[in-house]
Amino acid sequence: MFTFRRRTLWIMIYLLIPVIFLLHRTGEDDSPPVEVVAVDHWSLDELRIEHSSNLWWVQLPGAQQWRLTVIQSEAPASELGLGLSDTVQQGMQGGFWLVTIANPAAPGSLTEAMSFLSTWLPDGAQRQWVLTGPVTDAMLTTIQQHDPLQGQGQPVPQPPELTANRLTSPPIGSEEQLAFLLWIGVLQQRLGGEASAARWDYRFDTSEVVFNQSLIQDLFEPVSTAEFERVLSTYRESALERRRSAEQIHAYLVVTAVHGLPADFMLNQPERLAAIDLDAVNQQRERSRREQFNQ
Repeated sequence: MFTFRRRTLWIMIYLLIPVIFLLHRTGEDDSPPVEVVAVDHWSLDELRIEHSSNLWWVQLPGAQQWRLTVIQSEAPASELGLGLSDTVQQGMQGGFWLVTIANPAAPGSLTEAMSFLSTWLPDGAQRQWVLTGPVTDAMLTTIQQHDPLQGQGQPVPQPPELTANRLTSPPIGSEEQLAFLLWIGVLQQRLGGEASAARWDYRFDTSEVVFNQSLIQDLFEPVSTAEFERVLSTYRESALERRRSAEQIHAYLVVTAVHGLPADFMLNQPERLAAIDLDAVNQQRERSRREQFNQ
């Protein structure tokens, strides 16, 4: 029987290793791999807001998730099951009950969500749907032709009594409300500039700003030009930054649907800011002063 000497075997191994590597590479595709880039921000100037009957939607090309919000005049009477509280978010805005679901854009995921909602949500008299993400015609049809809602409902909570540390806002969408936003910005600066000094409460028909401390008369002195320009410049910078996340765009569209605003309302903030002057801000300051001190 023919046998290899140890030295001969090592020589053959060294010679064969490159050959094996080359043979392995022969069947591979040498082209560079295709990189799938997930899109997480979109320009407001490129958005196309669609509205048909009680359904609002925005197409976000490249989005990895879809978001669906149901806006109803009643709240579900039954509690969410275990494991759903992380997926389903609930809250109030403008006197309506909101239910929001965000899921990966997988085939059939919206159909499954609609099936769940049909068994849980009450068939309230008023209802709107808001959908954002990689929207398709099939997804819109799924919502428009959903099964009857079979859940039990209950009235939404009522607003609390107005207290000394709350200021009411003019209607969302009005020029007065934008001037009020600037006035609140000035008031926060006077309270030390901390963002935590005030929080917005959008749950009811009338929105309010709730402060974490009492408001004294001295805080309601007329707004100076310097104070106005400082706060206005901050809002202008934010409005000029046109790229927004999927979550922000969805929130804009929900506000539009809840308050019956024009479809392009959230897109035109730079133009609306340009129409606000110091007199308008001081009018809101004076309105707040009278409201706070009953004068």
